[in-house]
Amino acid sequence: VVAISNALASFLRRNGIPITTVIHNGTEVAAPPPAAVVEAFRRQHGLTGPMILFGGRIRSDKGIDVLLRAFVIVRRAMPSVQLAIAGNRERIERSVQETQGIVLLGHLSQEDMPLAFAAASIVTTPSIYLDPFNLTNIEAMAAGKPVVGTTFGGTPEIVRDGETGFLVDPRNAEHFAQALRALLRNQKLAQHMGAEGKKRVLTHFSLEKQVKAYLALLGKD
Repeated sequence: VVAISNALASFLRRNGIPITTVIHNGTEVAAPPPAAVVEAFRRQHGLTGPMILFGGRIRSDKGIDVLLRAFVIVRRAMPSVQLAIAGNRERIERSVQETQGIVLLGHLSQEDMPLAFAAASIVTTPSIYLDPFNLTNIEAMAAGKPVVGTTFGGTPEIVRDGETGFLVDPRNAEHFAQALRALLRNQKLAQHMGAEGKKRVLTHFSLEKQVKAYLALLGKD
């Protein structure tokens, strides 16, 4: 049995499931898309200002409710900020759709997600459950974007608090909003954390490293 994070491994062991090892997921680090293509993506979706990106299942356990509360706080201080949500529109509640500043991107293909990351100022993954290993974290970091991540699940194994982004308990809307504002207001800090996140992915979460770990486990190295 292979766990994709130490957090998941601990949970499984507590429930009597023996773990062979932990192998983190990996992702590719590709060249950024052309600026003109990114700008066309922004125009297509009406993205006009600084943008927070959320991508994933649009459910309360993924933190959409706590994100909405924090975004309302951010928006009061920074009216030009937008929250772009990538996911199935049918799962979005009316209260979310009617909140000012929210842009519904709908379901994006794997080819379009790099454009969403490139268009974003910051990315957030505010899960409030044991999210074992949120791929959005490493995909955002691979794109050079800072992440405001959750303290739940495997995210603390990915995001370095104060180095590649911030870790917060998203149930605390004020603290969550404060972390988002800190990066939106300080472009230099956001760029620095994004660059550090990309380095971290190359070192710890590359697809090559993941493949080598599985090959070694299977005696194929």
